Amino acid sequence: MPNTGRSGAEAFAESLYERFSEHKFLFGNKEYRISVSIGIALMPLHGNNIEELMVNADAAMYEAK
Repeated sequence: MPNTGRSGAEAFAESLYERFSEHKFLFGNKEYRISVSIGIALMPLHGNNIEELMVNADAAMYEAK
């Protein structure tokens, strides 16, 4: 998300989280909700290239779980 700082990334992540959690689906006779875990990595704080950012975003996602 170019030109987006921490607050913009966090707002986008929260929006995604809320959108997913609002929806339910039926499987068989049971109702389920989908949830997401989202990791945020910022350039240059968490890396200077896509590989470093992905590693750190992945680590942040697992921490969110």
